[in-house]
Amino acid sequence: MRWRTEAVAAYVLLGTSTVVAQSSGTAAAQNADAVINGETRQLDAQYTLNNEHYVDPDPNAQVDRILLYIKGDDAKRIYQSMAVQEQRVDCEGKPQDGFTRKVAGGFECDWSEKWGYSCSVGIMFDTGATVQAYVCD
Repeated sequence: MRWRTEAVAAYVLLGTSTVVAQSSGTAAAQNADAVINGETRQLDAQYTLNNEHYVDPDPNAQVDRILLYIKGDDAKRIYQSMAVQEQRVDCEGKPQDGFTRKVAGGFECDWSEKWGYSCSVGIMFDTGATVQAYVCD
């Protein structure tokens, strides 16, 4: 399976939880933690197979997507490699202090003072399109 943002192309091999990331841009090149093009690393991630009711799963609904959650240093490398503009985080119309977010399609990475870095993406099984995998909490 594959998703692509402007700066990061990641190929996720679910059986081995390995990611190969290709990064570009000056921010990634200047960061000592940046992934070098083509470098293979273990991925600190979890996934769930789910459907559109992922917040309150319907056990009778057909599984149609994988939701992938990445955390820690892996999420930090991805966040720093994303060329999209950093955004303030609003939850239910209220600004959230101490949070920033980068979003490209259904792929999202967050940083918070309290929890550090995390990324999430949903990938549809029928089209390969990315969809939201995060919930405003």
